[in-house]
This record gives sequence, C-alpha cells and structure tokens, in this order.
Amino acid sequence: MQAQSSNHTTNSQTEQPVGALYVHIPFCRSKCDYCDFYSLPDMNELARPCIRAICLELKLHAHNLTVPLNSIFVGGGTPTALEPPLLSQLLSTLAEYGDDRTEFSIEANPCTVTSETAAMLHGAGVNRVNIGAQSFIQAELTALGRIHDPDLIVTAWETLRRAGLQRLGLDLIYAAPGQNPDSWRFSLGKALSLAPDHLSCYALTVESDTEIGRRRDSGEFVEMDESAQADCYQTAVETARAAGLEQYEISNFAAPGRQCRHNLTYWRNEPYLGLGPAAASYISGVRKTNNPDVQAYIQALRIGQPPPCRSEKLTGRAEMGETIMLALRMVEGVDRSAFVARFGVDIPEAFGRTVQRYCRQGALLLDDRQLRIAPEAMVVSNTIMADILAEI
Repeated sequence: MQAQSSNHTTNSQTEQPVGALYVHIPFCRSKCDYCDFYSLPDMNELARPCIRAICLELKLHAHNLTVPLNSIFVGGGTPTALEPPLLSQLLSTLAEYGDDRTEFSIEANPCTVTSETAAMLHGAGVNRVNIGAQSFIQAELTALGRIHDPDLIVTAWETLRRAGLQRLGLDLIYAAPGQNPDSWRFSLGKALSLAPDHLSCYALTVESDTEIGRRRDSGEFVEMDESAQADCYQTAVETARAAGLEQYEISNFAAPGRQCRHNLTYWRNEPYLGLGPAAASYISGVRKTNNPDVQAYIQALRIGQPPPCRSEKLTGRAEMGETIMLALRMVEGVDRSAFVARFGVDIPEAFGRTVQRYCRQGALLLDDRQLRIAPEAMVVSNTIMADILAEI
C-alpha cells in the first residue's frame, strides 16, 4: 500500500510515545542565497507570538512525550537570532521535558553568538551547539550569501567554550560557487583544528527557487561536476578520519560516543514530534508537516486549535522502503532483526531485486545482521536509495 496524503487541519492525537522533539524557529538575520527552508529574514513583531504559539503547541502534545526526552533539537532558521530573553523563555519551557540525560541541541550562526547568548544557552541546559560555519574562505561565504566571516566562526567557538559548552559541532558545505579542491581542504583543516565533537559536510544543493538557483540558471556560475564532488566527499571522509572523527552517516562524522542522538532518530525512522511553522512529525506511521505560514500558525494556536498541516499515513511497502532508505544513510545500515520484528519480513524478501543487484556489484553488503552500503559506494547512495524506493 502506498502513502495516503491529505491537506487539512487536524487535532488527532496518537498514543505512540515520543522521545525526540524538534522545534523549528523560522527566523534569521538574513536569508542565505542557497536556503530553501522556511525562514523569514525579518522577525519584527512575529517572533514573540510565534514562540508563545510553539509553547502552546507543545502543551497540546505533552501527553505523548516520554519524559525525560531522549533528545531536544532547536533548529531553523537561526534560533540564536532571537533576543536572548525570548530564546531563554523558550529553552526554559523545553527544559522541563528533559533532564541531565537529554541531548539538548541548538543551531547557531557565528554572527549571533555573544557572551550573553552563550551564557544563557549553558544556563538553560543546552548541552550541544551546532555552528553553521559552511566555509572558512571569505569569497565562498559571500557566494553562499552568509553574513559572517571566517574569524567570527573562531570567535563564536571560543565564546561558547568559555561559557562552559563542551559539545560543539560545525557544518561545512562543499561544491560552493568558486570552490576548488585546495580551498575545500583548507576549510576542512581549519574546522578540524578546532577539535569539534561533530562535523557535517554537505554537498551544495541548488534549488531553482533560491537566489543561488537563479544565478545558476542565468549562467552566472556552473555547478561543480559530479566527479569533483565525489573527490570532495572522499577528502572529507579521509580528513575527518585522520582527525579522529568516525563517519556514522553519509554526511556526518563524530568523536566516539558523540553522534547526534536526535538525527539518529530520523535515520532509524523512529517517532519524533516537530513544533513550529513548517516542522514535521512522525508518530504512529503518520508523517505530519505544519504549513509554512507563521501567521496562520500563530492564529490557530491562539484560539486553541492545532496549526494547519499536511499529513500522510505510511503503511506496507511504502513504510518499509522509507525505513530502509533512511537507515542506509548510516554506516551501520539496516538492522535485519529489527526490520523483521517491525514488518514481519526480511529485507531480501521485501526488496530482493534491488538488493541482489547491488550486492552482486559490491555496492551493498549483506550479512546475517545488517544491510549496509559499502564505504566506497556511499558517494552514489542516492541512486541506490532511489532504486529501492522504485521497487515499492
């Protein structure tokens, strides 16, 4: 059976316990040229009522949460672009659903990290901060529409460390306009010189409805070819490993025991609750996404109603295919016994044609415990996943 979709406002409640919480803050200082996430560069009068609405939405779902939560992740947008007192109010509310065992993460832009903000984050119980560095080359930051400079990355890092925040990570982008192998190695080296607990390396995705997409479509720049991107990816894998960071997902590397618990929830296709405009949830096989409309979001919750959303119910082979596709992103791959316990059928039986073909090629590795992508085939993982989904 395929996924069934609908477009509606729902107030349905589910019984499946949820141990992971995502909060989407749809505000930024400015919109990056490559960003196609729902975010608004001008917070003006919407920030305070939006935070109030997020707290109201949290109350609507509190009965479903397993307290203390396993993970809380505040993303966006740029959460640290909020005024510290307003952000503190939100974080204090979220902290009520966790304890010292909870992974409490927040995303930060270097130019929004001040001593006041860093101290507030630490005091609110945040124990993991991910900094959107993207590059340590000024020309590449400018081409991406980032508003910080390389020095600010280091300044933000040191400010967070002084405030007592020890679990720090960095995001980098490769295949940026004007980038070359030498500049990519330079950014990797600068990032790893800070000794991060976590490093994410993402290939630039150029969407036509973004500023960078319009520049690409007008011929202002040409995207890096697939071969060069594959070289950048392999350089990231080898450089991170040499620095002591283990690859645990296609784009993510971590010090031992420092993997992002929250993201593992996504890749294992486990339940999570999303709060805020455009936030997604996955509970009891239902994937629900709040509409990307902050004003409609605020208005609904102000009168005690759940926000407008889209939802789809994943069942049968659609749910199996998505579970395999997500788990194959991880180096550990798909746990066969867990898959059988969940679906009553083993992976080679459910998707034999694709699995056998890629196993013969050596791109997929199948043993008694797991199905995983061979390390050298990670660079073509999207093709493998697409073929699995095509077999649904």
